[in-house]
Amino acid sequence: MWRLALCLICLGVDAAAVDLTITASPARPRVGEEVTFTFSPPVSQSGDEVIFDFGDGATGKVSWAVECALFGGCKQIKHTYLAAGNFRVLASGKVTGQDASGSLNLTVDPTPVPADLYLLAAAHVRGTNETNWRTDLVVNNVTFLAASYKLCLLRRGTGNQNPVCKSFTLPARQARRHQDVLFTEFGSEGAAALRIEAAPGVVLATSRTYNALEAGTYGQFVPVLGLSQALLAGEEGRLLQLSHNPALTDGFRTNLGLLNPTPGVVTAQLRFYRGDGILIGELAQDLQPYEFTQLDKVLERVTDQPVEEFYLVVSCNPAGARLFAYASVVDNRTGDAILVPLQKVPAQQ
Repeated sequence: MWRLALCLICLGVDAAAVDLTITASPARPRVGEEVTFTFSPPVSQSGDEVIFDFGDGATGKVSWAVECALFGGCKQIKHTYLAAGNFRVLASGKVTGQDASGSLNLTVDPTPVPADLYLLAAAHVRGTNETNWRTDLVVNNVTFLAASYKLCLLRRGTGNQNPVCKSFTLPARQARRHQDVLFTEFGSEGAAALRIEAAPGVVLATSRTYNALEAGTYGQFVPVLGLSQALLAGEEGRLLQLSHNPALTDGFRTNLGLLNPTPGVVTAQLRFYRGDGILIGELAQDLQPYEFTQLDKVLERVTDQPVEEFYLVVSCNPAGARLFAYASVVDNRTGDAILVPLQKVPAQQ
């Protein structure tokens, strides 16, 4: 037998592929619930790597690292599904230096859509060209009974699965102004988004972000939106009337805000076009669960040239993804800003 094996090696015949056994915990998750996939045999030596296709358009991989030797091999990967359905999970790569593959059928059950509202951006920060940004938030109780709500801080540039929240009670039919809301309510500086948690149909909210100067203020309306107004996977949105001059002494600059209102990772796909329809460049931006980010001077990520008129085409994935997006176009000479809301492209009939 050993002679046969030796001959097969001499002839370049590969050993049999390794079958990966994959299990999921929980075995039948709900939308938004983190799933831990465990596979065997594990990644256990240098050069080993297993790539997962989760069946919803998202992928992940487990690669050899020194830490694997400390725990008897690396054998787990996590993923959160944002859509309900039946998914075929595929894994392939190398373990113990051999080709390996496996699969698992997974059912993800639906969950109710939360009634949360999102303030897309808020600030307590000094900005470009001596601007001084602040945000006021107004919350209105639309009912004839006292209402409770929470403000939750979604910090910039990080996942916010466990945000700092603050609770409030608002008498019937009243409105409360949270002036300079980031600093007053959270002692926070910089930029962030806010989630407003309340029972369905109980409160409405609106906000203004402004440049606070000694002589007065000027600023922009920033909407507070519900999940039903977010861009969905499979939809396309556009941000129009954008302009950018890198010199910052003339013309305008454009900042892009993105907010992931889901418990899973969402990828924002961005395509930049000149006003005449010529593609300038493309960009993919991953957002961790409940992450807010603002990409300042966003056009400079795809070109160093000034563009007087451009627009952005926005989409998101994987299946079940939701995304909020806006642009802020600021006059470089005065610091005056306008907010450009995302407009969904109507479905083709």
